[in-house]
Amino acid sequence: VPILVGGKVTGRAGDYNLGVLDVQTEAAGTFDSANVFAARVSRNVGEQSTIGAIVTNGDPNGRDSNTVAGVDANFGTSQFRGDRNLRASVWALESFDDVADDAASGASPGYPTDIWFWQLRWKEIQEDFAPELGFVPRTGVRTYSGELGFEPILNREVRRLEFGAESTVVTDLTND
Repeated sequence: VPILVGGKVTGRAGDYNLGVLDVQTEAAGTFDSANVFAARVSRNVGEQSTIGAIVTNGDPNGRDSNTVAGVDANFGTSQFRGDRNLRASVWALESFDDVADDAASGASPGYPTDIWFWQLRWKEIQEDFAPELGFVPRTGVRTYSGELGFEPILNREVRRLEFGAESTVVTDLTND
């Protein structure tokens, strides 16, 4: 699909990170012309955390209108229980189009520390969530997963070995 014109601005101002992309495409084959737009802003909070927002607008197929808006927060510290790492993230998105509006969300706490680590993840993608400027492999699902690992540090030649187990359960929105 030919691009007629586009612009991108990225940068940092103080504790803020910004990215904006706007592109106008030309009609080609079965695709109508389209304007697609994406913007992301995040703010550093403390030394290891961020909060942010994203908005996208447009359908690269040029057929429908589609907007997605979302927020996220990533929290981190390297001083948990003295000198340990702890991470957590949460996010939520909502899509709006001519057919239906629906959401996606997720959360993930984790303990990424030397020797032992663990992480839990939860994600829900509602049935009509449709980010036309993104990719969703499957809608109408909840995903629960967890990981536990052991990484002993050996010596200079063999820096570390990694042993772990991970489990994932995928259900529909009624947990079946």
